[in-house]
Amino acid sequence: MSLSTYINSEIFQPLEQGLKSDLWIECRNMIITCFLDQFKHHVLFARALYATARQVRTEGSKIKPSQLSSIFMKIERVSRLIAVDPIKSFAGICEIFITTKGQFLLDDEMCEQIFELLTKWTGMMHRCNATGCVVGCLCRVKFCDQVIACTGEDFNVLCKAERPGLALFHSFCGPMIRRASTMLDEINQHIPSYTLIDKSNCYGLRKLLMDYGIGFQMTYTKPCHFWLRIDNEDDRCGAKKFIQLMMPVRDTFL
Repeated sequence: MSLSTYINSEIFQPLEQGLKSDLWIECRNMIITCFLDQFKHHVLFARALYATARQVRTEGSKIKPSQLSSIFMKIERVSRLIAVDPIKSFAGICEIFITTKGQFLLDDEMCEQIFELLTKWTGMMHRCNATGCVVGCLCRVKFCDQVIACTGEDFNVLCKAERPGLALFHSFCGPMIRRASTMLDEINQHIPSYTLIDKSNCYGLRKLLMDYGIGFQMTYTKPCHFWLRIDNEDDRCGAKKFIQLMMPVRDTFL
């Protein structure tokens, strides 16, 4: 074995594998935080707000089962693919997000199946296909290589970013993050205004706001003028907050 071969196999290759493993762990954890923590939190609030507004919802706001059937079929197909290869199934998950109107998440079964799919997808990102995942296993390196190939990014360029894992996350999930933000905005447009909800169910609305830690202020002046100011009234379902948190700026590679 030549000296250069020895140095590459014993020093540089293990170093690169360690970097790829750490990079993948950060990317994977960001995916979980993004879709199973932040996105889900905003969807659950939107669903609770929609339920609170039941007395003032219009007939046209009802979601018909026929609108959902094709989405359910896609979810079933992608779910089978996830079990085989979670990275290759990403295109199918993106397609589901693109073709699913935000308001469809107000349907109980649709919301349940979407988040079950995301949970299964992220869960499979922890799975090692080897007989037993032990110290030195290269399963994380394999995941990293797959995602880098999927995005077309260059590993050496990624490593120049301040946070390589975050940079890979933005490159891999950027379109899906932006679509998730749009879905939250679509849900918001499907829900009656705070003013209408407060007139029909003031107790339910204020309890919901307190349960979710959303500040509000009530002002009363004579004669019979009453104002309700709510902290998130310009971003009720968190579309702006979500995108600002998950993609504040695009990483700039040096």
